Amino acid sequence: MKVMTVKTSTAGKLGRDGGGVRYELGIAEGDNGMPSVQVRMVENIDSKGVYGRSWVAVSGLIKAAKDGTGKDGTFASSALFSACPSRSRNDPSFMAAILVQEGLVERAPEHRLRFTDLSMDTWIKQVTGNEGTDGYEKPARKPQRKKGKKTNG
Repeated sequence: MKVMTVKTSTAGKLGRDGGGVRYELGIAEGDNGMPSVQVRMVENIDSKGVYGRSWVAVSGLIKAAKDGTGKDGTFASSALFSACPSRSRNDPSFMAAILVQEGLVERAPEHRLRFTDLSMDTWIKQVTGNEGTDGYEKPARKPQRKKGKKTNG
C-alpha cells in the first residue's frame, strides 16, 4: 500500500513518566476508491521501548474504540489492540495518545486512562480535503422524482 504522508507531529504519552511518540498521518487509496487516512509511529521519544512502524487505518482504530466502549460510554486504550498489526503491547497506548492529540478522542473526565469517542467527520475532511472517507462516506442520494398529478390532455 502506498501512503502519502501529509503531517508529522508528536503526541505526549499517556503514562505518568512523560515522553512522547512522533507519528505521521498519511493518505492511501482505500478499498472503496476513497481516500483512507492512515497513521504510523516513527519514533518513541525519550525511550527505547518497542513500537509498531506499520501504517494503521484510523477508521480501524475508531472501530476498535467503538467496539470496546463500555456501558459508561468510555473505552480503555487496550481496546485498540485489535487494530494494531505489530502486536506490540505499547501500540494501543501510543495510538490512544495520537488519537487524543488529533482530537479524535478525549480523556474521560472520571478516569485519566479511559477515553470517550468523538465524531471524526470534520477531522477527516481536514486531513483529506474530502468528506466521507474510511467507510464513513455519506451515501449518494438518488434523484427524487417530483410527485405530481398526471394530466390526461
